[in-house]
Amino acid sequence: MDQRIIKLYDSFTHGGMSRREFLDRLTRLSGSAAAAAAVLPLLQNNYAQAAIVAENDPRLATERVAYDSPKGKINGYLVRPTSKGKRPAIIFIQENRGLNPHIEDVARRLAVEGFLVFAPDLLSTGGWGRRADVGQRCAAAPYRCQVPRRASAQGTIEQCRKDGLRVTTTVMNRAGQVMVVLRDDGTSPHTVDTSRRKAYTAVALRRTSSDLGSAIAGNAALAGLKDISGVIVLGGGVPIRVGNEVIGSIGVAGSPSPDKDEACAKAALDQVADQLK
Repeated sequence: MDQRIIKLYDSFTHGGMSRREFLDRLTRLSGSAAAAAAVLPLLQNNYAQAAIVAENDPRLATERVAYDSPKGKINGYLVRPTSKGKRPAIIFIQENRGLNPHIEDVARRLAVEGFLVFAPDLLSTGGWGRRADVGQRCAAAPYRCQVPRRASAQGTIEQCRKDGLRVTTTVMNRAGQVMVVLRDDGTSPHTVDTSRRKAYTAVALRRTSSDLGSAIAGNAALAGLKDISGVIVLGGGVPIRVGNEVIGSIGVAGSPSPDKDEACAKAALDQVADQLK
């Protein structure tokens, strides 16, 4: 398979583009829409075909359990041989993929060899359950990861107008790509770039741009963060989250103070909160 197609799919599943853009580019690389439709299933994981030990294997007893943690409930998959007796135990922690069907299959393979195996889903506190990772979740359900770009940008402009302010707002996706820029009448030219940098800071560092300033003030070791290209230590950049996952950001510039910029952004996100569940 063309390596460009593999790289394209990897970029898509890790949030680098929308589903529409991915399909358009896949069509161009494949030569036609029909060819793209034939290629797509070859790119996607098929956990059912990959499984070696069936979930209902009679040699095993499986159950889903949960335990408390400082960040909330952690779900997990517990597997053991059905035969009674003491046995060695394995805690199977996956690096960054969560508890997907492949991880569960590996846990069953270990259990068949005589181990008691527990595989915790350390991504479960983010509210995503058994999805593979952020990019794969978005590939499976793109609507859950779409940034409400126009609504949040327009909401920011309108909220600031209510407060007698004129601002520019930039909305980015998780990859730091600009999705929309809205500039109200009467704003200064520099606010376009400043709002973009605030949005970039929020999505790149997964915190508000004002939090970055506070963190640097409290820890000199973090001072180098402000020198990252595109980062700005100025309030008004706010990450957009679904659960604990950052799916984008919004940056606002133009009001008399950074605090007011940030307040407008947060108020606008409150208006689209139902789209971020």
